[in-house]
Amino acid sequence: MKVWIFQTGEPLHCDGENPRPMRAMNLANALVANGHIVEVFSSAFYHQEKRHRTSKFQSIHVHEQLTIHLIPSMGYKRNIGPGRLIDHAQMAVRLWRLLRSRRFGRPDLAFVGYPPIEVAWVMLRWLKKQDVPSVIDVKDQWPSLFIEAVPPALRPVAKVVFAPYFWLGRHAMRNATSISSMSEPFLAWALDFCGRPRQEADAVVPLVPARNPVTSTQMTDARITRYFMTIPEAAQLVIQAGAMASGGDVFVLDMGESVKIMDLARRMIELSGLTVQDEANPDGDIAIEVTGLRPGEKLYEELLIGDNPMPTQHPRIMKAHEEFLPWPELQAQLTELMQAVETNNVPAMRAQIQHLVPGYQPDGEVVDWVWLEQAKVS
Repeated sequence: MKVWIFQTGEPLHCDGENPRPMRAMNLANALVANGHIVEVFSSAFYHQEKRHRTSKFQSIHVHEQLTIHLIPSMGYKRNIGPGRLIDHAQMAVRLWRLLRSRRFGRPDLAFVGYPPIEVAWVMLRWLKKQDVPSVIDVKDQWPSLFIEAVPPALRPVAKVVFAPYFWLGRHAMRNATSISSMSEPFLAWALDFCGRPRQEADAVVPLVPARNPVTSTQMTDARITRYFMTIPEAAQLVIQAGAMASGGDVFVLDMGESVKIMDLARRMIELSGLTVQDEANPDGDIAIEVTGLRPGEKLYEELLIGDNPMPTQHPRIMKAHEEFLPWPELQAQLTELMQAVETNNVPAMRAQIQHLVPGYQPDGEVVDWVWLEQAKVS
């Protein structure tokens, strides 16, 4: 089956390496995977990056089953403004000329993105005349959003100004065989906007394709705990600590009680409406697998090395007085450390750091793979 897709404002297969797939790309990929021939019509102006992909009409053959047709237009700098409306009108005129030339033949099915209003109206009017089944995909509530953006006192005038867009939008939807949207409220708005009852073919199509359900998740140790704090809360404490600093100070924030990651994982699963699969509930939805601590990973976080934090003017900000070496002694120790680094003597490096950092107590063997291999050879 030959399928046409018309979408604007989205990344395409031709937009550099690994563009983020959205509705048009996801749909095209799914159709190609099922053996269909797909032609994507889009603007040569890349909405997200505000740049022109090409200045002339161009057809890009991604592979034998997928072709992208780029229609040039003037472009625009602002998402909201007359420049964007003029760009869409220009693209609609050029699309109409291309369709009248019959250079692309006739599809078996078409999927048309809405907005742009003018372009959707041109495409769907032509498809209806050609008796081609079509789906209009409503991505935004144009032109109703135009009116909502205007101050209430000016809305009667705005309705008169944008009356042509209301006419084009309603007729574009009425010319389509069915209506789709990314959510139920958008679909309900579209049906109410064009004044037609819901039909069997009208449906909600998710923004991204459905993924396989998650059946398990992993964590390294059931005993791990971590501290958590909201961004606004942390930002306020950091700003206040900065105001108290006089130079070279070390502050520690009171982050409350640490949270057990196992409890957090269970809570997130349950908040998603699912259950944890364990010995008590073997028929649960998601199992939590414990894989074991990785080398260097901590069971818990140490916010302060030492036992002598000093209070400050803020009850949740403490000031640390950490031990330090005089510069001549530290400089000699750093020289020894650099010598160990240059020879890749990992045990010596670890011993030197242990001497320099009070409280550092490694509890495992050396796991540096390069050093281990060198040790085997020697």
